[in-house]
Amino acid sequence: MRAGGHAARAEPRPPIATKAISCCPEPALDRGAPPEIRAEVWKRFVDALLPLRAAGKLGLVHFQFPPWLTCNREGHAHVAHCVEQMAGHTVSIELRLQSWLDEAHRAATIEFVRGLNAVHTVVDGPQGFANSVPRLAETTHPDYALLRLHGRNVDTYNTKSAPSAAERFDYDYPDAEIREKVAEAVRIAYKVRNTHITFNPCDEDKGQRNGITFMKMLLASCSG
Repeated sequence: MRAGGHAARAEPRPPIATKAISCCPEPALDRGAPPEIRAEVWKRFVDALLPLRAAGKLGLVHFQFPPWLTCNREGHAHVAHCVEQMAGHTVSIELRLQSWLDEAHRAATIEFVRGLNAVHTVVDGPQGFANSVPRLAETTHPDYALLRLHGRNVDTYNTKSAPSAAERFDYDYPDAEIREKVAEAVRIAYKVRNTHITFNPCDEDKGQRNGITFMKMLLASCSG
């Protein structure tokens, strides 16, 4: 489990982690750049993961795609290209435009991710925006599932005035919501060999505290 993906606004407790998930937006490559430059950027990115892999600490390589990546032929090709560049790694995919997972496209998107042998990211986040995705608890890989919890702060999720990500993801999951996510994680865990949970709220130590509560509830549910 890994807590938080952004700089926190105060001294947090140490992250809860035994395996690392490399959280990265797809490399920001200028499409007009020469092919050799783009190939070198990909090579350097993959090489940067070698120490984690050698230490047995690399779980998934996470690609969080931007909201402007639309559900069309070009969008599918871009996602597939990124997965191809990471051959030999297990890639998790987080899509951030509602149309990818709306009722009209949901089944096809899940099959698309499954066909890439990639991991669909089960997202818990604010709802009601174009860059919101539904909480779709589907698995697409036999070895891994990923639940990524961004919090549910609808007031700050898309604000342009926040001085840092800590304000955008300022959310403290109440026990009732954590209990709900524990039950969801347990259901998913029966379908795969490894289930990863990440808490993204990064205001002060909220993500870390939520992670500790999650682990305590999970242990209690397993022992009961």
